[in-house]
Amino acid sequence: MGDNEKVCDACGEVNARTALRCAACHDPFTTAVSNLTPQGEPMAKLCPYCQEEINSAARKCKHCGEYLDESLQKRALPAPKLRITYQMLAFFLGGLGIHNFYAGHNTLGLVQLLLTLFTGGLGAFIVIPWALLEIFATTKDGSGQKMK
Repeated sequence: MGDNEKVCDACGEVNARTALRCAACHDPFTTAVSNLTPQGEPMAKLCPYCQEEINSAARKCKHCGEYLDESLQKRALPAPKLRITYQMLAFFLGGLGIHNFYAGHNTLGLVQLLLTLFTGGLGAFIVIPWALLEIFATTKDGSGQKMK
């Protein structure tokens, strides 16, 4: 075994010294010694969710999309919207598209609002049935989260 190689503790396979995991059994190595920055920190690490190799400074995994920093994980998922609130807004203010703004469907809300305003209220004959249909059909908010 040369200076540029290391042996896997799990299976005994010889791997490159810079490897983050064994090529044979995929068991992760703790640190790739020659893959260190001048400060002595590893340049790459394994994602704790998918076990793929990522940059050590990464805040989000490029393979699975998971946030690695807990503060980012909390910000990434907003609180789910209440479906009953969405339905009540659609029933009472559906002609103006307010319910879609609440749910984060801003484009739909803007179309409904403009259709009602620019037709002098006649667009409400289209928008109100549309809003009533959305009361029963819409179950997810603009970010794709299921409404409670």
